[in-house]
Amino acid sequence: MKTEEILKSLKTNEFLLNSSIPMGYTPGIPMLSLRNGEPCLVIPFLKYQMTGEIDKTRVFAPRFVVTVAMNEGKVVKYEDLMYDSRFEEIDFRKPVGLFRHSSIRHLKKDDYNKVRSEIYTLLDALSDSMTGKMEFDEMDAMKFNKLFSVLLEPSMKPFYHAIDKSFFETYIKA
Repeated sequence: MKTEEILKSLKTNEFLLNSSIPMGYTPGIPMLSLRNGEPCLVIPFLKYQMTGEIDKTRVFAPRFVVTVAMNEGKVVKYEDLMYDSRFEEIDFRKPVGLFRHSSIRHLKKDDYNKVRSEIYTLLDALSDSMTGKMEFDEMDAMKFNKLFSVLLEPSMKPFYHAIDKSFFETYIKA
């Protein structure tokens, strides 16, 4: 399955609907990991809180992480980071940043969505390269790094690094 398909299917995924992810949490930008030879999306779920002010939407730390096998679109792992020692100092009730950050403030909604779709397409290409179906060259990696770094809220970088250090250090290069 493609990244965008998987993210859309999460809204009706029976496992997630029956899990304890509260209303109001939404998938962040997925990362990619190879698990037992199969590419899997690692999807942090975070919360936003509107304030009524432009560019002042509060962003909260990712509280949940769902890993989905891309070939089947099947949830293979669910984590509540509140119970993870790497995040024991985090108060998940307090915002960690604001949306829209300076790198995306100039983007209109359609432009933002185009950048996000490009990231998803590059994730699909990276997935295919991990399984030998196609090459993910240096130009692809540079474009992915640039787009991912532009969209990812700066306050999310330490969380993404902690959630998947290998992916972050290989493809994001904070």
